[in-house]
Amino acid sequence: MKTKTQQRPTRIVRHTLMAAMIAATLNACGDSKDATADNLAVASNSARNSGNNGNGNVAGNGANRTEGQFNRIAVFTVCEQEANGCNSDNATSAEIVAASADGMTLIYTNSPDKSIGFVDIADPAVPRGLGKLAMGGEPTSVAVRDGWALVGVNTSADYVNTSGALVVVDIATRTEVARIDLGGQPDSVAVSPNGQFAAIAIENERDEDLGDGKRRRRRPAICRSLACRASRTPGPRPGST
Repeated sequence: MKTKTQQRPTRIVRHTLMAAMIAATLNACGDSKDATADNLAVASNSARNSGNNGNGNVAGNGANRTEGQFNRIAVFTVCEQEANGCNSDNATSAEIVAASADGMTLIYTNSPDKSIGFVDIADPAVPRGLGKLAMGGEPTSVAVRDGWALVGVNTSADYVNTSGALVVVDIATRTEVARIDLGGQPDSVAVSPNGQFAAIAIENERDEDLGDGKRRRRRPAICRSLACRASRTPGPRPGST
């Protein structure tokens, strides 16, 4: 016997499904003098979000949609969040995307801008920018736990002196509420199913341009102290005089 929840999916579930189908597609924003920007493409499962016309196809927005396929219904250009819009020379990106628990807000990492951005998808066909928040470093991943976004931020000075933090952001107010030092460069963040733990992968990536990306061979250790040299001085062989 199906429960009421199984019989009648909530609006939140449908919005969450839409949010889960976000694809980051690279497009140029403006003419050649403008920076390259990423777009957020919002896609929906046509079987759940459009009306079936009775012949196996799903009609919506004037296009013929096949049941069971995901269809892009809107695009949000990330450079619209810049102060000068898409006329800015600032590089932008929508790399990692997560949805809020209620499925109404998207949070994306903007690595070149060292920020995260927020998009309102209460009406998925008309996404609306809510602004961005500086991270003080390169955001590499984002995950959501209830009303908070957990953002991995790389603050490394270089490939040798690595550092990073897990930044906790209040999604409703779009403000930073906590920062936890990780002692290394975070690459990915995931939250446990019960919401009690967050797992962070520490990458500490190497410089791929150094030595054409080849791993450096370690030189043999050199004894500099007298004690070290004495320990390595060969003694008399057994049976020798």
